[in-house]
Amino acid sequence: MSQNSNKVETVVEVRAPAAKFHQVFSCKPHILASMSPQSIQGCDLLEGEWGKPGCIICWRYFHDGSPQIAKEIMEVIDNENYITNYKVIEGNLLELYKSFCSTVKVTPTLLEKWATMTENICHPTLFMTEFLSVIVAPLTNL
Repeated sequence: MSQNSNKVETVVEVRAPAAKFHQVFSCKPHILASMSPQSIQGCDLLEGEWGKPGCIICWRYFHDGSPQIAKEIMEVIDNENYITNYKVIEGNLLELYKSFCSTVKVTPTLLEKWATMTENICHPTLFMTEFLSVIVAPLTNL
């Protein structure tokens, strides 16, 4: 995990086809709740269409033992390069950060996840570690 003052990056080896992995993050994030129900209670589509840039989703999850939400807009979905960009527009993360954006990029063998935040109160290393253990691990063998 590399870190600087406002960016955290994580790279994980993937044993699944990149296209399938990308499809989950770009078009079907709601299935992550069934893969990690102990941490993710749901991901609801609030506006737009699954897999279309501009759609707004709302995650319901547990972090550090307490229920949380993150309403995000999927700003970019690049199906050619397997990149999905999210921007948090409402929720608990914005109590800690002025802004919070994340990008998921999948290559044939690696998943890169990074988050960029401004005016951080605490560094999101724990959040990224949880992301890896809760979300990425069940997907590595798609």
